[in-house]
Amino acid sequence: MAETTQLKNIMYLLHRRELSQAEICQELNLSKSHVSALVKSLEVRGLICRTAASAGRQGGMGRPRELLRICPQLGYTALLINMRATCRCFCFEYGNPLPVYSVELPRSTTAAELISRTQETLTGFMTERQLTPADFLVFLVAETGIVEHGFHGQIFTDRVLTDTLCPLPRLMTEATGIPTAMCNLAYGHQRCILEKLGPGAPDALFFMCGEGAVGLGIMMRHEIIMGSCGVFPECSHLNYAHGFEASLGTYGEHTADALFFAITQIAPIFMTDHIIVSGVAFEGHSEVVTEVMERLKQDPNPYLRGIEVSYVPVSNAERLREYACLTFDLAVDLKDPQPVRRSLNDLLVSKRRGR
Repeated sequence: MAETTQLKNIMYLLHRRELSQAEICQELNLSKSHVSALVKSLEVRGLICRTAASAGRQGGMGRPRELLRICPQLGYTALLINMRATCRCFCFEYGNPLPVYSVELPRSTTAAELISRTQETLTGFMTERQLTPADFLVFLVAETGIVEHGFHGQIFTDRVLTDTLCPLPRLMTEATGIPTAMCNLAYGHQRCILEKLGPGAPDALFFMCGEGAVGLGIMMRHEIIMGSCGVFPECSHLNYAHGFEASLGTYGEHTADALFFAITQIAPIFMTDHIIVSGVAFEGHSEVVTEVMERLKQDPNPYLRGIEVSYVPVSNAERLREYACLTFDLAVDLKDPQPVRRSLNDLLVSKRRGR
């Protein structure tokens, strides 16, 4: 593992909670001396600092336990979550996942409207705090969309705005003066599920269902697997008789059947035996999972009979925290871009061989 990647991984861990050097050694499986050198490098750059844990002393004896944390003086990050029902803008002090500013924006139907309202909102926040765009490290726009690959590269088809093939990140960067990135809402949701499940999470397919849309994700060896362009597969074009996203993206009479259909169509491709579903379409309707499990157990295909389906609820607060951490992670990548590519083919081969 390259040293740059190891430094990034330490920053990613500290975005979520304060840790001791020993805990970082355990998380990253690195030696104490190596982690000590990496930590010193980050401290010299002013990226992290030390703090004494409140429960550090045992009966007043010994040194207090030291924890490492992100330095909050680095700047701000901004987040725009644009959904069909609501649109809200958040601002964070870098490293602190609790927003220092939050405002709901009027519903926008075009990119021009969204950009204008966002620019006005961020300008108001900067004026109030006497900030400039240079004080912001990154701006993340999270929307529902379909990511596809065409002859001219990656295409993000927006499901919220009416614009076709609109380069929203570039236009937002030009309007706000803040480096802007864009992600699918389902990606942030999947990161949140991964964080909730912890190190013991199984290899699985994820279906994130809500607001009439369905997101698909793949997790192997506790990592979200991306394609060569940094996106995960789409499932929105599945040919389901009653309309796939209409049936699974919103709770209704065909939701259970649509989920069963999706599992039987996609799970055999990746040879996974675990499915995780989440999203507002399942809130208060966990019986859908039970119904699908019963149908799978009665299927004549022995592979399908062995599949386990789990429902993992995610609250708005949990999802917001993970999106905040994603903005911090993006800021690290912008400061020191070094993408880590994983070969999906290699992972699938090892999976089929039973590792």
